[in-house]
Amino acid sequence: MRIYLVRHGPAGQHGSTPGPDRERPLTRKGVRRTQAAFAGLRRSGVRLDSIFSSPYRRARETAELLVRELRFEGEVVESPALVPDAPPGKVLEALRSGPEGGRVALVGHEPHLSHCLALLVGGNAGALEMGKAGVASVLVAEWKRNPPGALRWLATARILRRLS
Repeated sequence: MRIYLVRHGPAGQHGSTPGPDRERPLTRKGVRRTQAAFAGLRRSGVRLDSIFSSPYRRARETAELLVRELRFEGEVVESPALVPDAPPGKVLEALRSGPEGGRVALVGHEPHLSHCLALLVGGNAGALEMGKAGVASVLVAEWKRNPPGALRWLATARILRRLS
């Protein structure tokens, strides 16, 4: 199984928009930068079989940009396991119980994604911080191993934009 951990794009500062934080949208500049980063993913040959997203607005918007740029034809599935305060182990449980193989994108938030990444590949979550619209690629060959995955690459949005 190939797992792509995708941090949502730039959404402005916490409290910068009225209403609950879960409804904070991507900024216009954030949309442009995220689209360009995902164009780099497409040029790199990334293909997906499924996309799971946090139900928070900025993550959903990021997932929709991923759908468009990668020409993904499936549905984005919202998962409460990807909200910022969910236990990271829930993400691994869901992946473990899902179909074997495939290419899965998980669109979420920091520091939650770094904790998921640390559980997948071992290591300290603080050392694996992901920038906005950044993507990590993990290959899981066998869930029985501990840790189950191997980090293939971790790219910032800036690196991805240069690939487009």
